[in-house]
Amino acid sequence: MSAIKNSPRMLEVFELIAKERTRVRRLQAEGRFKLSTDSPLISNGLKLAIVMEEMGEVAREIFEMHDKASFTTEAKDRLRKELVQAAGTLVAWLETPEVKS
Repeated sequence: MSAIKNSPRMLEVFELIAKERTRVRRLQAEGRFKLSTDSPLISNGLKLAIVMEEMGEVAREIFEMHDKASFTTEAKDRLRKELVQAAGTLVAWLETPEVKS
């Protein structure tokens, strides 16, 4: 199998997710979140619920875009923000001891 070359766009997306993880860690330190998918103290089921809540926000943005036929830069930015937040919850989950090799 050949290696997939990282595109500049892919690296940009990974950087956005890393920034999101940093933002969430800061908010956690401030006490703004009680639960996070990076916690080894909560079950995988609860982590999935957190991820699905974020995906619901992605779905809401998509619905709003199509319902209003609004494909403006602002609408795309809101969707991108929600996608990055959802990806951040999945990356956080991957960081936990339960799934690390």
